[in-house]
Amino acid sequence: MTSSVTRSAVVGMATIGASLGDRAGALLDLASGWLNAEAASVMQPGRVELVTIAAERASAYEEALAAATPEAVRLAWEQAVVRQAQSEVGSVPWATAFRVSELLRFEDKAARDSQAVTGHERRLVAEDVRDFPT
Repeated sequence: MTSSVTRSAVVGMATIGASLGDRAGALLDLASGWLNAEAASVMQPGRVELVTIAAERASAYEEALAAATPEAVRLAWEQAVVRQAQSEVGSVPWATAFRVSELLRFEDKAARDSQAVTGHERRLVAEDVRDFPT
């Protein structure tokens, strides 16, 4: 069963007409929720329900990430960096925010790299079609 926090974040990602900031914020909340649930399940290994919650949140995050635009991923990363900067360096909230910002930094890089490869592949296909004998 997906938690109400996770469900509301997924709904926020899917809302037609949702602003880029809202979609990025929902992605950031999903990433935070997932990583926090993972940490809780590691800290309390005997509680099977925490593993289930972490898995549900991971799935919701992956679903939202797959639906997110590269711009939303980039903005989510930038919002995560702001959250991290608002925490005292070395504190538990700072470390938590750092994990989230690093996750989203890697997601942003992957999204940009994917766009670059896709654009390059499109150019190659266009060149192949242009050179194809008619």
